[in-house]
Amino acid sequence: MILFKKVAIIGIGLIGGSIAKALKQKKLCNQVTGIVHHKETIQKAIAQNVIDLGTTDLTVVKDADLVVIATPVETTIDIAFKIKNYILDKTLVMDVGSTKLEIVKAFDRAFRKNIEFIGCHPLAGSEKKGVDFSDGGIFNNSIAVLTPYKNRINAYNFNKIKNLWQSLGAEIKLLTPALHDKIIAKTSALPHLLSFSLLNTLPKNYFKFVSSGFRDTTRIGASDPQMWNDILISNKREVVFALEDWQKEINKLKKLIQSKNQSHLKKYISSAKAKRESI
Repeated sequence: MILFKKVAIIGIGLIGGSIAKALKQKKLCNQVTGIVHHKETIQKAIAQNVIDLGTTDLTVVKDADLVVIATPVETTIDIAFKIKNYILDKTLVMDVGSTKLEIVKAFDRAFRKNIEFIGCHPLAGSEKKGVDFSDGGIFNNSIAVLTPYKNRINAYNFNKIKNLWQSLGAEIKLLTPALHDKIIAKTSALPHLLSFSLLNTLPKNYFKFVSSGFRDTTRIGASDPQMWNDILISNKREVVFALEDWQKEINKLKKLIQSKNQSHLKKYISSAKAKRESI
């Protein structure tokens, strides 16, 4: 089922490359053009059958039906303003950033009123980065959060985007950009922050004693620093609230241990266990 004639994807990394691969594997468009920062990525992406054509020139978006911006948050906003004069009225724009409110507000400022766009966040990925780790099946059984903003997309194009993500294997969830950022601060940003802080708490000479539990808990601590810098800063209000809530839980747990209140401590751990098993 062809949904688009030409898709231009800006940023052929893990997510952008995975979208490109999936589009080609499922034959959802006639051509995938990758727009990259480094020329050497082009040959690699073509050789791995990720894209059909590659370039470093942003102006190629002018004849695309769909433009996907798959770069870190701050770069996504910068790119929107760089391509605004090349986007045709018929072109649909979407991003796949991990925060939404700041991005859709920027898109609203950048693009003419007759340019349609939508914020998207596929809840799939890895701590790895780069086209070498792209995977056309990464979105199977995942969730794609769509965050329409200020009626900047009509019903027809909205359904095309829904069909796109469903064809990639994702379940659709609709959220406002603000609610998305509130939820993701706790479900995604906070676990990464806990992993970063846990790794930085451990003295270097202790690392030879770590076991599978520590490795499992800190796997996401190997995530890309620049990407997470952008995510945390762009959603700083909700991230700080999430950290404050977590700090309250740590203080509660600390008091239970200090008081040697074993029955309450076991209840606390049992509650966490039940929640984990429900996921």
